[in-house]
Amino acid sequence: MSADWVYVPIMCLKKKHPYTITGFSERDGHIVKTLKDRGDPREIKSLLTRRCFYPHFKLSWELNKQMNGEEATTKLKFYGCKPTDTGGTIVVRISGERLTAILM
Repeated sequence: MSADWVYVPIMCLKKKHPYTITGFSERDGHIVKTLKDRGDPREIKSLLTRRCFYPHFKLSWELNKQMNGEEATTKLKFYGCKPTDTGGTIVVRISGERLTAILM
């Protein structure tokens, strides 16, 4: 029996490829994102590991809905890791029609 969703670690998402965010939640200090990729009927579940991103992530989601309507899509693009003293920071861009937010 095939699952209707698959878990993909954020580091394994295609770089600079837009994924549509269909939902998100906070669980155990992580942001769990539900993504859709064109051409793949399954939903993708992935973690954004920095809990401190949650308020910014939620604000970006809500602003896009306010600016562009409830049916507005929000996209996520993964850009890789930015080297830091603590090993690296994940870089993602969240965008809507008139909204762009970079999270590091």
